Amino acid sequence: MIPTLSSLNAQPAGSLGYTGKVTTDAPSGTLYHVLSASATPPSVLQMEAGEVASGSPAVASGNQPVISAGVQTISGGGLSDRLGYYLFFYHKEIEGSAVTAAPQFFAVVGPKTPFNVTIIPLTPRVASVNWRV
Repeated sequence: MIPTLSSLNAQPAGSLGYTGKVTTDAPSGTLYHVLSASATPPSVLQMEAGEVASGSPAVASGNQPVISAGVQTISGGGLSDRLGYYLFFYHKEIEGSAVTAAPQFFAVVGPKTPFNVTIIPLTPRVASVNWRV
């Protein structure tokens, strides 16, 4: 079964952290995520290695087992204040089928600055993100 990823969401969390959510319809496998300052998607092999499209280490990355279909949540920290990031997801099913998802952009703003994000879905795999600092 080739997994389908939908309902991507990425946002800053805490002072310099992030959270992300994506929904998968496959009940098993591994979910990978990579944070990059570039909108250029990394390859599947680069995502598995925690790298961005240029081959450099990602700002942040990780993977976790998928044990049931539905919403999968990731989080991390160590981001830089006032920078924008793209969050990429990749789900590799146990049988070897894999799918990547369009990136979700978000910006990080330090704890003393108000931050407001609006995500507007354009198609099932593309979204427009507007923010106000």
